[in-house]
Amino acid sequence: GGNMLVLSHYPTDYLRGRRPSGIDLIDLLRTPEIELTYFGGHRHATAGDDNPWAGTQSIQPNSNWLVGGGGGWACDGQQGFVAGEIVATGRG
Repeated sequence: GGNMLVLSHYPTDYLRGRRPSGIDLIDLLRTPEIELTYFGGHRHATAGDDNPWAGTQSIQPNSNWLVGGGGGWACDGQQGFVAGEIVATGRG
């Protein structure tokens, strides 16, 4: 049990087919043993599911979010960010 928050530069679709030391990263993120929420960026905009730049790989039963780019190359379109609060009880 428990909770895990993952903050990554890369969205989940970048992990598709990656197997460092033989470990399938997408399968690992799909574990039902913990409640996992994954935030990835790398894209140059924050976009909805209908936008080709917004593609992510599902990690159900866990959740993942595309929170946009920020800085670096071109800085085109809307940029995304995430703010959160983690409290001792696990409830906001």
